[in-house]
Amino acid sequence: MCDKSKEAIKFVKDNVNKTKLQDKAIIANKDYKEFLMDLYKSKEKFDIIFLDPPYEKNLAVESVSLILEYKLLNNDGIIIIETDQKEREIKELEEINVEIYDTRKYGRANLIFLVERG
Repeated sequence: MCDKSKEAIKFVKDNVNKTKLQDKAIIANKDYKEFLMDLYKSKEKFDIIFLDPPYEKNLAVESVSLILEYKLLNNDGIIIIETDQKEREIKELEEINVEIYDTRKYGRANLIFLVERG
């Protein structure tokens, strides 16, 4: 889990501690690009990567591009994007090497489920 905000990281840590999942979580108080590079350097791989960037910042597609470039997904790994701009994200995702296999709406939030094209 990554966030630049120290306040947000405090809440994340509190929630991780409440769920007793400290040994299964990576928590970083830094910019997402720096965090993704750290994961790349450590050769981390993930089955699921969930992205919930600030909606107004339009960072999801750039994040997905970096995840693919750094090969952070295991085989059959998925990326889930939370957004309130589903159509914008889908249009931009068409430009990169991903396949959208599902979308869901929960209130204002949309979830877009992606896999890397093989």
